Amino acid sequence: LPFAMAEQGELPSALAQTHRRFKTPYIAIILTAAATLVLTIQSSFFTAVTIATVTRLLVYAATCLALPVFRYRKQDVPEAKFTAPAGTVVSILSIIIIVWLLTDKKVINEGLPILIAAGLGIVIYLAYRFLGNNRKASES
Repeated sequence: LPFAMAEQGELPSALAQTHRRFKTPYIAIILTAAATLVLTIQSSFFTAVTIATVTRLLVYAATCLALPVFRYRKQDVPEAKFTAPAGTVVSILSIIIIVWLLTDKKVINEGLPILIAAGLGIVIYLAYRFLGNNRKASES
């Protein structure tokens, strides 16, 4: 995610750098691994796994929410080359399952570290977005 967000200009471009030999986003990987290590040391391994799982579930939920929107959008969009059968129904069912998984008692018990991690991520994102807009405006 940090690599993709950096490619879109939502995080610093350093996170989008790839290794010359291996062609992997090594800075984003190192940053993600370091954050996971710190969270694991500060709490339990279960908390780190929960954070990783919740993050993935939220990304999947966003994708499931986007499917019906893109499917029914008619403004200057090329026709889809593939249409998933019952895609809207499957995406709605997936969202229901994701909400059910996120309301699990074990996930709720680990909620504080997850909220701290999410809050920190949002602060970094908004700070970069705000500072990035100020830099672009001052360069113009």
